[in-house]
Amino acid sequence: MESAEESGSEVVSHALVQVLVLILVSALLQLGFVLYTRNVAVDAASEGARYYSLQGASLERTYARIEALLSGGLGTGERQILITERKVADRVQVVVQVSTDLPILGPWGVPRALTVEASVWRLP
Repeated sequence: MESAEESGSEVVSHALVQVLVLILVSALLQLGFVLYTRNVAVDAASEGARYYSLQGASLERTYARIEALLSGGLGTGERQILITERKVADRVQVVVQVSTDLPILGPWGVPRALTVEASVWRLP
């Protein structure tokens, strides 16, 4: 039997444990969302670099393809897409850099804080 001094202590301890569990689950979900955002950005940059390295690919169509991949996976938001070509010896390297929002709390976060880069060699 509980004494008069301990009555209600189980309710308080249960509430405190629930708060800790809720914080832990929320943090894990947010980590998953950050990793998902990063993976979508990496996939869009890689796909854009591969697409632009093909013969006959235009810059406008490559931008549209990258934007479609980012919008499909992340929705709207601030993002920056840079496509450059580097001459290395006698070959050309295509570099695509994608900067997008880094989610901190749910879908809201720091604008263009996540930057990924992908590069491929252009086909001769």
